[in-house]
Amino acid sequence: MAIYCDSCHAQIAAGSVVCPHCHFAIDSQSMIRKSPFSKDVPVSKDPPKAVVVTPPPAAEPKPSRTVSKPAANPPRKPIPPDPPEQPKRPVDPPKPQTTRPDSAGPDIHLPATDLVTNTLHARIIYQRGRHFLENLTKRNGTYVRISESETIQLGTEFLAGEVQFRVVRPVGSGGGSALVDGGTIVRPGISLDGLNLNVISLEIFGNKGGWRPWLVIDSRGLKVGRGDKTEDFPALKTLARRHFRLTPCGSEQVTIQDLGSVNGIYRKIYQPEPLKDHTRFRLGAYLLEFRVAEPLPAVLPETRDGETQCCADLSPHAVLVVVRPDGKYGVKFPLTKTATILGQEQVD
Repeated sequence: MAIYCDSCHAQIAAGSVVCPHCHFAIDSQSMIRKSPFSKDVPVSKDPPKAVVVTPPPAAEPKPSRTVSKPAANPPRKPIPPDPPEQPKRPVDPPKPQTTRPDSAGPDIHLPATDLVTNTLHARIIYQRGRHFLENLTKRNGTYVRISESETIQLGTEFLAGEVQFRVVRPVGSGGGSALVDGGTIVRPGISLDGLNLNVISLEIFGNKGGWRPWLVIDSRGLKVGRGDKTEDFPALKTLARRHFRLTPCGSEQVTIQDLGSVNGIYRKIYQPEPLKDHTRFRLGAYLLEFRVAEPLPAVLPETRDGETQCCADLSPHAVLVVVRPDGKYGVKFPLTKTATILGQEQVD
């Protein structure tokens, strides 16, 4: 059987797969003409008409999307250099204060104790070549020691040990039984004004605050000291057995005399008090002694190998010395200003 090409109708050899003339695919296993786009048709002697098959247009290839992987160690961007530092504006120094504000702290700090020390407790003033002690608090007060004996006005407060006393003229009834040194007993309910007695009362500041009548002073005077019973006033334990003596002196004065006690007697000041050399005074629980400082002799600066010591000298007007519990002297504070404030420093 002759085999013809379905495309160009040329005779081709049996078993051919592709027409050598037009390169058409030939089905060599069947005796019919076959094309991918035609139905099976029996082979006839007359070659069929060529069938032109138009292949579908090839689709345009899509552009391949390439994903670039980051490098293992990408290069870092260079860090720009820091801008040059701008010069800082100089801070104006604080203006000097012509007056000392009330809120300023003390020049000499005395920590608070059981006997409270105020923030601004006392001030030492230097005027006209003399020093004066001034009290700045109304609650605790500043007390100057009475060396041997001193005459005080009625109403003046004073300290003996840790006990606060004052001498007043009683008004109305006595306020309690009291044994006087001379043996006179004043009982409750008796009007001293009605008896027309020239007597003076010694009052004590109570534990819970407030003044309480304690003893009566007659014309013969009164000796005061520590007794065996101190339950009502525990602070009486700080007195000596024979601490001080009170003697009326005129109608509005009394003489107070120290009888050799260790703690002594300290009078409360109500106006600037002149300070003498070795004067002692109390601020709270602290005992201070005022000393006039001797002027230091003039010296020449030290010179060594052509080099001269560079420093200024300082000579205080006076010195405050803290008296320790054993009676010896402790810390010293030089006084170099015209006004030096003593008190407790406040901590924020």
